[in-house]
This record gives sequence, structure tokens and C-alpha cells, in this order.
Amino acid sequence: MIKKLLVGSLLAFAAIASAQNSITSSSTVAGTATTYTFNLVAGAGGQTWNAFSAYVVPGSTLPAFTANASPAAVANVDVFLNGSNTEAAAYLRNFGSELKIDIAQALPQGTTIKVVIKNVINPSAASSNQPASIAFQNSSYSNLNSFSTTFNITSATLSVTEPDTESTQVHLYPNPSADFIRLTHFNANEECAVYDLQGKLVLKQVYNQNKGLNISALSDGLYLLKTMQHTYKFVKSSK
Repeated sequence: MIKKLLVGSLLAFAAIASAQNSITSSSTVAGTATTYTFNLVAGAGGQTWNAFSAYVVPGSTLPAFTANASPAAVANVDVFLNGSNTEAAAYLRNFGSELKIDIAQALPQGTTIKVVIKNVINPSAASSNQPASIAFQNSSYSNLNSFSTTFNITSATLSVTEPDTESTQVHLYPNPSADFIRLTHFNANEECAVYDLQGKLVLKQVYNQNKGLNISALSDGLYLLKTMQHTYKFVKSSK
């Protein structure tokens, strides 16, 4: 009996230990949309009404939502407890720089919390060492334990350069183009990335020596094509 209890305790401890605290962001480019994923293991608790708060990088624009709505009714906010795929019953409050989530149930020590906030817009200007955090709180909204991560918001500006030697200079053509763009003196099978002017990745494709890059799915506008060595401006135009 003692052995079974010991094994059970060790397994429970291992489950808690394996659920590490973390905060991730899908993009740290200034002015772009990103998704934050917060993970926290409650270090204390057990009250019948608890809450936790998630803070994104200061200066970010959070998605709008209906006050006092449940996470299950909000497209841009997901809340999960203890590894469940079903969203927790809760109310979202004070959605400013902080997302406060009230849970109408006890959240004892070891409870795993996952909060996903989608379509957050990063600050428009680059900044360094900006903290995002999540805190587990009691019924008085006092922090029982918290976790934070610092992010470096980078500039959306991509430098545009050209090779110096004319005989090996890479030219992009046709420009503007409605469907395909090509590069002279360029290696086939090299991966290329296309960004909009806000720094958002909109296309990633391996260069085809015969056809070039297919940009037909892009909306009309000005883009930046980035290769391993250089970045080039081009215009997508269907006219």
C-alpha cells in the first residue's frame, strides 16, 4: 500500500514538473500580428473562486471582445486547464494591457493553465527586453505565483541591397508582375521569402529555375523578396 502511494506521488510530481512555465509569441516583428501562448503551473491555491492574469508585451494592441464573455465564446482567446482540449468555464475581464480571467472553481496547487491570445498587434516601434507575464491569483487578485518572459521587438524594416559586380548582379523581372517573378544569375532550389511592408511573412517558396516564383496568390501591392544574400523590392499588380 505504501509502495503504491509512493509511486502515485512520484507520478503526480513528475506530471507537475513536466508542465513547465512558458510564454511564447509567434512573431516579435514590430507592428505585426502575433499569437501569445501562456503556460503556468499553479504554485498555490484552492480557493473556491480564483483568477489569473495574462500580460502581453507593453504597447501591444489586444483583440477586442465582449465584456464578461466566456473564453469559449471569444474567437481570439482560449483558456484550458489541466491539459484539456475543452475550454474552461470562465469570464474574461479588464481587457486592457491585462487579460484577467475569473474561474468559478477551485484551482489547487499543481493546476496547469494554458491561455492562448490570438491576433495581438505588436508595438509599432522596435523595443528591447519587454516583459510578458502570467500570474495565478486568489479571490482578492493577489498574485500567488507568476512567470514572465522578456521579448525583443524587432524593426519591420528590411534592408535592400544589390551585388556589386555587374556580371553576376541579380535582377528581378518582370516588375511589376501579376503571376511570376524571376531572378537572373540565381541558384535554383534556393528557398525565398516574401514579406509585406509591415514585415509579415506572406509567402515562402523554393525558387524554380524555369518558372521563378509564383506570386499570383498575393494581393496587389509592394513587397520585399528576401533570399539568403539579398532583399529586393517588387510590385504585384494584376492590371
